[in-house]
Amino acid sequence: MTTESWKALVLDDDPHIASVITFSLETRGFSWETASTGKEAWNLLKKQHFDLAVLDVMLPDISGIALTQRIRTAYSLPIILVSALGEESERIEGLEAGADDYIVKPFSPRELALRAVLAVKHGSGR
Repeated sequence: MTTESWKALVLDDDPHIASVITFSLETRGFSWETASTGKEAWNLLKKQHFDLAVLDVMLPDISGIALTQRIRTAYSLPIILVSALGEESERIEGLEAGADDYIVKPFSPRELALRAVLAVKHGSGR
């Protein structure tokens, strides 16, 4: 377990998946805020500092890909996309949009937490 203190924005419209993500991040010392729509996530980004964003790709109002592109125009923080869409072309689209990592559902909570720590420690945020 880390003694670092980071804050993550978690965006997923499925409350169960969001709780798995937040629990896994918590085990690595992250605090977090959750959103269930892209609009809600964007508003949180404008009001608070985050060290990491974990975004679902398929959302009711905006795709995680489009939100990643929007975040890249205004903020510099690592972004991990989490999606049930796992084809190579879909993963490449997410990475080309500006994501630092792309994890396919179902995923290992321990792996997600480790990738989150590595993303923050090694920073990117392009």
